[in-house]
Amino acid sequence: MKFDLRAINADSIKKGLNYIKFNGIEGVVSKVKYKMSGPGLSYNGWYKEVHEADEEMLISQRETEFAYAPKISILVSVYMTPEFFLRAMIESVQKQTYANWELCIVDGSQAVDAGTDIPDEPSVYEQLYSRETEKTIHQYADNDERIRYILLDENRGICDNTNHAFEMATGDYIALLDHDDVLTEDALYQIVAELNKYPAEILYSDEDKMSEDGTKYSDPAFKTRFNMDLLRCYNYMGNFLVVRRELARRAGGFRKEYDAVRDYDFVLRCCEMLFCEQWDMIYKKIVHIPRVLYHTRLHARITDMHLRKKEQSDAAGKKALTEHLQRLGYYATVSLTDRKGIYHVIYDTPGNPLLSIVVTSGGNPEILEKCLMPLFERTRYSNFEIIIVDGEVDNEMLTYYRKLEMTRKNMRVVICRDKKGLAGKRNYGASFAKGDYILFLDGNVEIMESTAISEMIGCCMRDEIGVAGGMLYAENGATVSSGIVIRRDGTFMDVYRGVRKGVYGYLMHNRMNCDYSAVSAACLMVKKNLFHALGGFRTDISEGLSEVDFGIKIWEQQKIVVSVARAGWCRHIHGAPEKRMEAQSEEVTMRMLKTHADYLQNGDPYYNQNFATNKEPFAL
Repeated sequence: MKFDLRAINADSIKKGLNYIKFNGIEGVVSKVKYKMSGPGLSYNGWYKEVHEADEEMLISQRETEFAYAPKISILVSVYMTPEFFLRAMIESVQKQTYANWELCIVDGSQAVDAGTDIPDEPSVYEQLYSRETEKTIHQYADNDERIRYILLDENRGICDNTNHAFEMATGDYIALLDHDDVLTEDALYQIVAELNKYPAEILYSDEDKMSEDGTKYSDPAFKTRFNMDLLRCYNYMGNFLVVRRELARRAGGFRKEYDAVRDYDFVLRCCEMLFCEQWDMIYKKIVHIPRVLYHTRLHARITDMHLRKKEQSDAAGKKALTEHLQRLGYYATVSLTDRKGIYHVIYDTPGNPLLSIVVTSGGNPEILEKCLMPLFERTRYSNFEIIIVDGEVDNEMLTYYRKLEMTRKNMRVVICRDKKGLAGKRNYGASFAKGDYILFLDGNVEIMESTAISEMIGCCMRDEIGVAGGMLYAENGATVSSGIVIRRDGTFMDVYRGVRKGVYGYLMHNRMNCDYSAVSAACLMVKKNLFHALGGFRTDISEGLSEVDFGIKIWEQQKIVVSVARAGWCRHIHGAPEKRMEAQSEEVTMRMLKTHADYLQNGDPYYNQNFATNKEPFAL
């Protein structure tokens, strides 16, 4: 690794101090760890050699005639934009291989941004800057009729300015673009290619960071399919958002009181409309394109003004998210986290329904005690029954179980003599459940956080949720399982395995509520009626594959599988936990892939196609 000592100067030192101030020491450590692993250091070369569209592809795209060729209106609000950034943004639009677009630019440079401490009257410097911006834009607009430009006589903030651009738009779709970011040449082509498959309402893509001079790329965000729980943590969709113009109009455009979080408030309102109106089509209406279609520019200086705006955005984002949940009828509380711009939603449990906890015992009283006793001593959720399931047991174990039943009135022991492994035991235990919700718990799993059960049942009570999974950690604090993803070759694995509790993994999703294809059955909560309707866990395949199969069946019932970030559980395992990357037999794997072909046609929709199928998670 080579370091450029010239990069160490007053500006870079100030930037580093501001980064520490904004993200804390833990954030710096996590950033360094990320840079040293995954797609970090190798990304720039990989993007230019593998991912970026080459000239042959671009020529082919320019010659393509789509059956459906919608006009896309790109909305840009500029304010005191440096000329180099402004030209790069405009030229990135002009270079698009898809030509049916318009660029609607609204310029508020003549007035004051409401979030700054600049006096109301523009200074001489600002007036000169504004004239230069206007002159630069006219150089392009005068020679390209697709570029439309308005210079406002007053700056009403980014939302009202964007609404002006929205009013100018004549396209079928609108696209949001920041004034200092750039599109890849094939960005609009990829959008329209997707629209020719299905008329989506909202589209978003992968992204990365671009050096200030535009020569190097880093920090790729390879995203998942539409992920509602993740969206309620932060705006993972990013800054380049494409929305059908009619949907944007019905959503009400952009709201001035949310200037600090314009994109987040807007996308929440657009998504919730589809969520209410067309839930059964939501994953066709909201489409993720697994390609980097835009670059967010990094700036050398992080000013105090930027830090103040980020502070303001936390409060505004919390308010926007709270209103979003209220409009959908949820009883929930939004809290801030230790990371700026990231939120945590705690769903209430109205009525505190009875929960049936099915514990599969391995016949070891010492380990089982670590599972059972904390459920009474540590958890805040008290309305539950416990059903302990074991196989063939000796008299000593039977005596121990009878003692447990005598000690706790809400505890029952059942013996499953049918030797069908853990899946069979879980199914058998579920048949005795009286609650509306079942929590499957392995006998070596111990609750860590007092709110773990209430957080899980709060999620599981939502109509759209089928399964809520807990976060499983080893005794040393390393993640055992947070969610399961399926590779295109049929193998499956636990993402974030080995990442320490409290440390941020790739994209930090291990510390946020996040939707997956499946979660570990060692700590899995499900609606009882849904569990029985699906016939429980399959017993004719391996335990891990049974978990994956069950998760996909939940999704095929148009229900969500969510991993609950703050539902921490410790899994007591002797020795190192096994890795779940091994392939099943080819026959079993192909049978499962064929059974769930529609779901897995392009690989796991919650594991980006740009990641390798034969390496550790999140490797290119």
